[in-house]
Amino acid sequence: MFAWRGSPAARSEDLFQVTGARVGTLKPEELMKLHRMGEHPAVVTLMPDEGDPIRVAVASEHTQAALVRTPARSPAADAATR
Repeated sequence: MFAWRGSPAARSEDLFQVTGARVGTLKPEELMKLHRMGEHPAVVTLMPDEGDPIRVAVASEHTQAALVRTPARSPAADAATR
């Protein structure tokens, strides 16, 4: 599951069910726009269960965290947390 919020002050977020992910490198023109993300930002391409792949830029120190899989939750567990 990938949760996306446009900014910390945004009032809504999008959720995507992700079936796979891979780390890649950014193109030189993309790197210029992301100079505030540290020395070696990368891109993680997420494959959602529906739709086109989603490319997300990440700071190099967060690359592996973006690939962490969390255990699937059952519908009963989700209902218990509401």
